[in-house]
Amino acid sequence: MKQLKYIALCVFGFLFIKHYFPFGDYCKGLFEGLKFILFGGLFLVLFLILSIQNVIQVVRRKVKIDFKIYLIFIFFIISQLFLEKIGNKKLWTSITWSGSIQMEGKPQNGILSLYKNNTFEATHNYADFSCTFVGDFEMYKDTLYLLRNDIIIETDSLFTNRYVFNTTKTKLIPYFPKFKIIEKKKIKQISHQSLLVLSNCFQIHKATDNKR
Repeated sequence: MKQLKYIALCVFGFLFIKHYFPFGDYCKGLFEGLKFILFGGLFLVLFLILSIQNVIQVVRRKVKIDFKIYLIFIFFIISQLFLEKIGNKKLWTSITWSGSIQMEGKPQNGILSLYKNNTFEATHNYADFSCTFVGDFEMYKDTLYLLRNDIIIETDSLFTNRYVFNTTKTKLIPYFPKFKIIEKKKIKQISHQSLLVLSNCFQIHKATDNKR
């Protein structure tokens, strides 16, 4: 009976944090949020019931405090906070290239991320939810092959499985013209430009102070 309560607490704890693990295809949206609240609530309620029972037994029967209940609860809470902080990042590898597709006039876009271990993530963002599809890729010279035959169907023709890099590696041009070009994210460039703007503002402010 004791082992059963530990197993039940661990099962609900795992279901509580399961959506954070980036294994296989996954979606994020209202349904996933409701599942997170449901399993999180069940995990918390079960912990409260078990801990209250344990406190009553300690007071009435003078039994020892069941630290396993609290350790399991603390473990999954810390895991949840850690996984929430890192998001769905793959800690065992790193992104080598990432680009986005912007759909004009539609509340949706796409993000393609290539990883060092030759895997990819193709994310289709809609207005109220997003779905990520994963797989392997191969490079032959400047041509990128996404080794997943159903990527076109799964992403509603947002992505295809064959692209060619331009000379500067800033764009992935689809082999078939009907698909959209994927442009490399310009996060670093934006940050650099922001630093230049701040530097210029500081110099102007300093020059104004010197004139005074």
